[in-house]
Amino acid sequence: MSAPIDVNAWRRILDHDNLETRRKVLALANKHKDLFMPRYNVSLDTQRQLAYDRLRLVCQNDIVSIRDFDRNPQNVFTTHEALGMIDGSLTTKLTVQFNLFGGTVWRLGTEKHHRIVDRADKFEQVGCFGLTELGFGNNAVEMETTATYDKARGEWEVHSP
Repeated sequence: MSAPIDVNAWRRILDHDNLETRRKVLALANKHKDLFMPRYNVSLDTQRQLAYDRLRLVCQNDIVSIRDFDRNPQNVFTTHEALGMIDGSLTTKLTVQFNLFGGTVWRLGTEKHHRIVDRADKFEQVGCFGLTELGFGNNAVEMETTATYDKARGEWEVHSP
């Protein structure tokens, strides 16, 4: 007869960091099974709405913060990892909200802009990020578009092949 499996011991081995964050994600998914239950063969609109609703719930439960890029960067990656096991579309929206939008505002913004971070953390401010070029899609490495600020005219001059 084999010894019983110590699930918590295995969890500590497999989930070696940010255990509290992982616990919060699992608890949230268990509490809201109706929302987090996998759905297959759904329309694109349904898939988008599910990812949006799931991210809103994650944000409203203080699992991760844009400020974690300074306080606890590993927490940002742990949250991505844990949510990625639930829904890849949710993780994509999380990446846009926290990394591309929120992280950019946090890193490059001033105090004037930083007030947006708290609202983005709670999903009261929904972020977006656009990067594309005809012929390259979203392959940033191959893009040739340039933007130059013209002080005399007070506007940006954009050149795209």
